[in-house]
Amino acid sequence: MVMLASLVGIGWLGIQWRQSLAAPVSAESGVCLFKTVTHIPCPSCGVTRSMVSVLQGDIAASIGWNPLGILVLGMMMICPLWISWDMVRGRSSFLTVFTRIESILRRRSVAVPLIMLVASNWIWNILKDL
Repeated sequence: MVMLASLVGIGWLGIQWRQSLAAPVSAESGVCLFKTVTHIPCPSCGVTRSMVSVLQGDIAASIGWNPLGILVLGMMMICPLWISWDMVRGRSSFLTVFTRIESILRRRSVAVPLIMLVASNWIWNILKDL
């Protein structure tokens, strides 16, 4: 599922990056179902624009759109390569690490601060009227 999500994300990012060549990344260039329905930006609003900004070499703009974009882009690039490498070698190191990280994230002492960070990011998205 991680591989499929990454590949779909890379495809979507490619489409958005290509469109950004014709028109610069702007607040109007975003597509968010949550915002369309509620008129409130979601916690992940700006992630695609953030990733496009990274691909264009503008890290400051990327962080301005949504700092989660850099993390998501990194994961979208690393995960398919790692999973493919495991498949070639007949190993399951990705699954082992994924399972370990998942168990760490389930700990209240880790989950609560991460939820607070995402909530803070959401508030920031709302305040900057993303």
